[in-house]
Amino acid sequence: GCWQGAPWPTLRPIGTIETCFTEKFATPRQGAVVPDALARLKLDTLEDGVDARAALDGLEAYSHVWLVWAAHLNGHAAARAKVQAPHLRGGRTGVFATRSPFRQNPLGLSLVQLRGIQGDTVLLSG
Repeated sequence: GCWQGAPWPTLRPIGTIETCFTEKFATPRQGAVVPDALARLKLDTLEDGVDARAALDGLEAYSHVWLVWAAHLNGHAAARAKVQAPHLRGGRTGVFATRSPFRQNPLGLSLVQLRGIQGDTVLLSG
């Protein structure tokens, strides 16, 4: 593959997200279902002395941002190639054909609405 012999890039969290959802089973599968649900992304101290506030400069010109996130609180790693998808009414399909966070690489991608920026915190919805 294309990474053969090359080092895999290291991903480091840049912050912590806080949402209005406190329970796993009360959290919707898609943000579009609850477009007014608010969240805050508080940037951590960035590496090499990068100023988090300066890194956000100009972001307010956009309506939406892409969030790459890790499903780090799953409690277990993926062990199955097929999972039960809700829309299949109990049927099973390949894990990569679903939004299941239980996968070999638990990374997610979400498009969210940018509501504002307050210092080192990004205000989001959806």
